Amino acid sequence: MLDRRTFLKSLPTALMLPSLNLASQSRRDDIFISAAKQANSFSIAAFDRQGKKRYDIKTNARAHDIALNPKKNIAAVFARRPGDFILILNINSGRVLQTVQAEANRHFYGHGFYSSNGDLLFASAKYKKTHQGLMMVYDAQNSYKKLTEINAHGLGPHQVALLSDHRTAVVCIGGMQTKNRKVQNLNSMQPSLNYIDLVSAKLLGKYKLENHLHQLSIRHLSIAADDTVIFACQDQARGVLRSLVGFHKGQNVLQLASTPPQILKAQKAYCGSVINDISNTFAAISSPRGNIITIWDIVKQNIVKTLQFQDSCGIAKTSKKGEFIFSSG
Repeated sequence: MLDRRTFLKSLPTALMLPSLNLASQSRRDDIFISAAKQANSFSIAAFDRQGKKRYDIKTNARAHDIALNPKKNIAAVFARRPGDFILILNINSGRVLQTVQAEANRHFYGHGFYSSNGDLLFASAKYKKTHQGLMMVYDAQNSYKKLTEINAHGLGPHQVALLSDHRTAVVCIGGMQTKNRKVQNLNSMQPSLNYIDLVSAKLLGKYKLENHLHQLSIRHLSIAADDTVIFACQDQARGVLRSLVGFHKGQNVLQLASTPPQILKAQKAYCGSVINDISNTFAAISSPRGNIITIWDIVKQNIVKTLQFQDSCGIAKTSKKGEFIFSSG
C-alpha cells in the first residue's frame, strides 16, 4: 500500500500521461527515443523528426519500454522482461543519470509510467520464485528510492498505465509463467485487465476474456481520453485465427473487436505496441512478426487502415491528429 500523503502529493491538477510504447516522444524537444538491437549489442537510440540520430547509448542487455517524465527532460528506460535494470537518462543529451537495480528475488517486466507530476515512478515486476506480479513504486524526487510494492493480482504483468482519476492503474496481466521465456502454464493461463487503486492497493476489478480465449496473453494497452482501454494480445495457441485487439470500458467480460481474417493471418498471432493519437480518435497497433500496422477508429472500434513495415514494433504519437511515428527493423 502506498502512503496516502506521499501519493496524493504526486497528484496533478491536470493529467499529462507519458507515452508508454517502445518508441517514445519528447514533445518538448521533438526527440523520439527507442530501444534498439544491433547484431551483437543493444542500445537506446534517439532521433529527431528529420530522422537524424541524436545519440546511441549502449546497454548491457536489451531494453523495452521508455516512460517520459512529464515535468522534466528525463526518461526511464525499462529492461526487457525478465530484466534487472531501469536506466534514468537525460532526454536531450542521452546521459545516464542513474541505474535502478531490481532487488533480490525481483525481475522487472518491461514497462512502467511516471505519476503525472513526475514525482513517482511505477514499474511492472514479478517475484522470481512465485512469479506473482507486482508494481514497484520509486521516489523520483529522492534518487529513485523504493517506496513500496503493490500486488498486481496475476502472473506476468506487462504494460501498466493510469486512468484519468490519477490514482487507478490498469495492468495488462499476460497470465503466463515463463522459464527462459518459455511458457510453463499454457493450459492454465489466466490473462486479464486489472484495475488497481494505487492509494489503497485494492483490486478494483479483474476483467477476463471468455474462458475459451484464456491463451490470449494480454500484453499492451493504451488509454483514450474517456478512459476507454485499448488492449492488444499475443496468442499462445497456434493454428487458430483469433482477434487480438479489444476495447474495454466497464463491461464485465473483455470483448475482442472484429478483425478481417486476412489481417488476422497477417498478424501471425502477435501484437506489439498500441498507442492512441493525440486527438484520441485513432489507435495504432503493431504486429512485428507479420510486418503489419493496423490503424483503428477508437469510437467505431474498427480498422480504418493497414500499413506494411518490416519488423515494426515501436510506435509514438505526435502532436498532430492521426499522426504516428514507427520504428522498424
